[in-house]
Amino acid sequence: MRCKFEVKIARILTLGNITKRKQMIPVKSEASIKKGNWFIYYDGINVIQVWGSNLNGKEKVFLNNQLVSEKRSVKMQSSHDFTDKNGNHYEVIIEVQSLLQGSIRCILKRDNHILRTFKTEFIKGKIFTFKRFSLVVVASVIFGVLQGIYALSNLNFIIFILAIVMISFVFASKGEIKIEEV
Repeated sequence: MRCKFEVKIARILTLGNITKRKQMIPVKSEASIKKGNWFIYYDGINVIQVWGSNLNGKEKVFLNNQLVSEKRSVKMQSSHDFTDKNGNHYEVIIEVQSLLQGSIRCILKRDNHILRTFKTEFIKGKIFTFKRFSLVVVASVIFGVLQGIYALSNLNFIIFILAIVMISFVFASKGEIKIEEV
């Protein structure tokens, strides 16, 4: 069941005809390492939608599903200013608090008053799990038996171990980004 806030945002977004856009704007805030961070806020008048890439520094700000500001920033802080049709002045400030920890803060202001502050936090995934370790051990034992039966060279075993290590890193949990409203 969606709350009244999400239903109202969904109505505003459909009025903006999002079907023509390649990029679908979500109804609520969400974050992904590959797809970027979406910060969504309804201030009672407008829906402010802020998107930022985690990979290339691209930032986009939408007001009621209409693009009002776009820039690429590699600085630790950037700002987007725009005004709605009622003359309300908005400012979006995006601050990178820590590159190593993946911490970003997004501040939304209307007429110099802070409406909402969003903070992201990167939660590291598990590289080592007992299940993955057990699979590596079982696969190694099977390969060892096959090596003994068919007299495979030691080079084959080294290649097998390298392949197993690479596969385990590919399928390891990469982690996730959590958004917190302050």
